[in-house]
Amino acid sequence: MLKVKFLVVSLLLGIIISCSEDETQTKINTLELKFPSLTTTNGRSSDDTQNYIVIIKSTSPLEIVSNELTVTKAVNAETGELSSVIIQNSPENLKASAASRTSQADPGIKRGYMYDGNDCFVWGTVITASNGSVYFYPADATTQLLMNRCGYANVA
Repeated sequence: MLKVKFLVVSLLLGIIISCSEDETQTKINTLELKFPSLTTTNGRSSDDTQNYIVIIKSTSPLEIVSNELTVTKAVNAETGELSSVIIQNSPENLKASAASRTSQADPGIKRGYMYDGNDCFVWGTVITASNGSVYFYPADATTQLLMNRCGYANVA
């Protein structure tokens, strides 16, 4: 009788552990990113935030599943290293097919998240120069405390 109780308890414990591991893996492979709206209405800036749920396929190299966001390469302005950056697709990019896109991006300023290669997605500004060079500038420390997404060291 004692062996049967031990077997039942072991089986239940195994089921509980395996379920909680599956939930953890699902949470780790998804990422919620927040992009503040930069649009203005009647001369006033909007405080709206667009949230996106992204599925991370791989972190080396960074690959995501999202129709609204894109991974691009940018030079980290602080370290000089090439990094992966997640930015919002512009309306033009959503309309254009991959075959018709030009290899050189239009100059501009966007907001996005740089994957630091370790544990965090760091919030900052992505600047594309007229020569096609792309740079990432991390936000100030206070903004990073609010916007960074960390805890993804064991992803994919």
